[in-house]
Amino acid sequence: MRTVKMILVAIAACFGMSLTAHAEATDVTTVDNTVYIEPLTATTGKTAVLSIRMKNTVEVEGLQFALVLPEGVTVVEQPDSAICLSYERTDSTSVYALEYATADDGSLTVFVASHERRAFSGNDGEVLTIKVQVAKGTIPGTYPIYLRDIALADSQEVPASYYTQEVESSITVYLHGDVNLDGEVGIGDIVAVTNIMAGTENSNYNGDVNDDHEVGIGDIVAITNIMAGVE
Repeated sequence: MRTVKMILVAIAACFGMSLTAHAEATDVTTVDNTVYIEPLTATTGKTAVLSIRMKNTVEVEGLQFALVLPEGVTVVEQPDSAICLSYERTDSTSVYALEYATADDGSLTVFVASHERRAFSGNDGEVLTIKVQVAKGTIPGTYPIYLRDIALADSQEVPASYYTQEVESSITVYLHGDVNLDGEVGIGDIVAVTNIMAGTENSNYNGDVNDDHEVGIGDIVAITNIMAGVE
């Protein structure tokens, strides 16, 4: 545990817990060692999962970043279950420290480090996930998500050999129940679901309105409830 704490303290000392001023976002294709987020979609009033990914050419055993979300999107209220280490680049036999702190401005600083100073496997892929909640009143659209103060600890050159000031991604928010993406929930969405069921229209992100992982009668009921104001 002492080794992990030394890594985390060293990273924090080098780059600080506070956020930097807004900077021009870095193109991750131009950086060999950094952390980034896959763009994602979500619906109002629902949760979504951010895939935090790392690309690296060196062996990394610890990392830090600050997550900045747009207004209306927040980390779910139970952060212990919302922030999870991914096994894509780790394994169940290893133990990692996962620590986080929420700043006054709502940004979330996250630290990850191996107890055994074991490097993450591979060179690109998911290292952890963060579940977020989209508020019901969020206006549909595409919003930026930022990762700032990214620091990677090279296992050969601890504490923090690689630093990226800011990386930008996005979340596209759709209105819950707006299957045909016309900006409102109405009869057209019921028709769209019916067409999807009949195979005459391709399904899209909003087709599964009731979250049962299929498009069917239950989605028509859900749309009707939304129109009636009971859902």
